[in-house]
Amino acid sequence: MNRQAIFNKVAAHLFVQGQQSRIDSGYCCYQHPDNPLLRCAIGCLMPSDGPLGFIGNVNRLAICHPGFLKGLGANTSYDLQFLRNLQRVHDSHPPRSWAQSLCKFAHKYNLSLPRIFKP
Repeated sequence: MNRQAIFNKVAAHLFVQGQQSRIDSGYCCYQHPDNPLLRCAIGCLMPSDGPLGFIGNVNRLAICHPGFLKGLGANTSYDLQFLRNLQRVHDSHPPRSWAQSLCKFAHKYNLSLPRIFKP
């Protein structure tokens, strides 16, 4: 997947989901343990039956997992930073501000806005 495809998939996922994937302790998680469809920005890119399973964001090693990066076609630290910044949209902003945050993200990385942003 190239960056545009990753961005499009994550943006569509976040818009449809409309809520953060958080566990009771308040931490964001890649995939919610009680609702596997509830996922964060990076979690929606991970296979639900993959080797990573449920990992809270306290352990950020999952993004660095070689199999995950290879599956996305991402290998460099620049790609890793791209994914981490995309993750911050989910983790650090309430859902009501995701559209604005995603627009800023797209501008920063010179990406086109997906159809969901257009009336």
